[in-house]
Amino acid sequence: MWHALLIALIVWQHTAQPYRTDGGIRLDVLDPGLWSGWIWPILAGLVGLVTLDAIRAVRVCSRALAVWSVCAEAAFALPLAWVLHRQEFFNPAFLSDVNGGWQTPDSFYTVAVAGVLAVGAGEVVKRFREARG
Repeated sequence: MWHALLIALIVWQHTAQPYRTDGGIRLDVLDPGLWSGWIWPILAGLVGLVTLDAIRAVRVCSRALAVWSVCAEAAFALPLAWVLHRQEFFNPAFLSDVNGGWQTPDSFYTVAVAGVLAVGAGEVVKRFREARG
């Protein structure tokens, strides 16, 4: 369910532009430039994870499903980690308005990248343990 919700939130924040500045300007929270490139493999990985979640809901986890989980998790986590590493995840206009000129420290992005990779690796290990029985 989490992966499906994440897809919905990513698409919603882009189409609805939920954040409004004091001047009434609507902004994406995520960098709009992602839609011309990096968001697509991230969304493809999430769709793969949603599909595998649905399959696991009706079938016992097998080694083949665990391998597919590796592929979907990599398709999601690796591009996301790259975008975070390059500090291109959030819309600069959004950050500027929210932060009031304060710069997000590089350590925030380092921790975020490490977190994404750690959670992804943990999910892969979990799937293989489930497949073993």
